[in-house]
Amino acid sequence: MCAGWRVALLFSYMVSSMAGAVEPLAGPVVGTRRWRTTTADVNTYHVTDERFIQADIPIPVRAGMSMPFATLRYLDNIDDNSRTLARDQRLGIGFLHHSSEGDPAWRIDIARLGQFDAKPAAVTRLTANLLKPLPWLRLRPSDYARSWAGIYYVNRFSKAPLIIPEISWYRLGADGLLIDLQAPKQFLIGLENESLSFKFGTTQEWLNLTSKGIDSWILRRYASAIFSVNPTPKFTVTTSLHHDLKSTEFSDSIGAEISLRWNPGT
Repeated sequence: MCAGWRVALLFSYMVSSMAGAVEPLAGPVVGTRRWRTTTADVNTYHVTDERFIQADIPIPVRAGMSMPFATLRYLDNIDDNSRTLARDQRLGIGFLHHSSEGDPAWRIDIARLGQFDAKPAAVTRLTANLLKPLPWLRLRPSDYARSWAGIYYVNRFSKAPLIIPEISWYRLGADGLLIDLQAPKQFLIGLENESLSFKFGTTQEWLNLTSKGIDSWILRRYASAIFSVNPTPKFTVTTSLHHDLKSTEFSDSIGAEISLRWNPGT
């Protein structure tokens, strides 16, 4: 077996073995998104294009009771008016509890936020499993569920730090009903089976989407309708429509997205 296949199989095994009630390691996803925003004169508009990649990459070394992994979060943005490329890029390392039995108990992420030629910000996130102390969160024995509580801390250096508590509950029942709550980040509800899913809801996120450092922060809020299909168990193709909730009218700022995710643990 060639070295490339051995690495791929190891990646698949580690992702599947570490997936549990704490936020699991997700397979890499790449995609593109286009926003169309109308101006005060409804006869004119401008377009913003975004590209993104997200990945949790297991590191095949055990560190005590945990397994380390690298994280990559990258999004860039170019507006047809300015043609200036702005980036939100986050590189880091994390540790996921390695449980001999049952689900992982905790996950820690530490990341550097900002471009390499600028003074960075530091992002730290700690989450702890809620299903172990609160098993009733799994409504039915047949449900696939995960739940955690945590804290998200962003040291912005030139601004006051962001300290955001986090609580999450994800439930997929045998009836296909999906509920994905990650407060205060997102709330999604929908239907899902082995090959198709449809969900809708709202999302908000802090972005450091700037071309000149870490001083400019954006709180983005949008509503989404998301349709996903699995052409094979290993891959998920997702198309989405978004509406910027800070717009005053439904047509003020809308976005369309397409992405591809690799599911190595399936």
